[in-house]
Amino acid sequence: MVPKRGGDWALAVAEQHVAEGEQRVTQQLVRLDEFRRAGQPTREAERLLRNLQELLAQFRVHRDQLLRERDFSRARPPPAR
Repeated sequence: MVPKRGGDWALAVAEQHVAEGEQRVTQQLVRLDEFRRAGQPTREAERLLRNLQELLAQFRVHRDQLLRERDFSRARPPPAR
């Protein structure tokens, strides 16, 4: 569930994108296996799988960047007054 407000909103959205991307890759792997077992052409299914895997990798990079930024901001001492 994505929080409506707060500093972790972007991170929650990124986590959701990663989870959905993983699900789509898994589904495409199942379809690809079904096509192979049925003797169907797989070129387009393989191309789609590569695209989904590349997108998932980008989602993970973005999520990891948000995690690093969050961790950095938490580790920083508060500004002097």
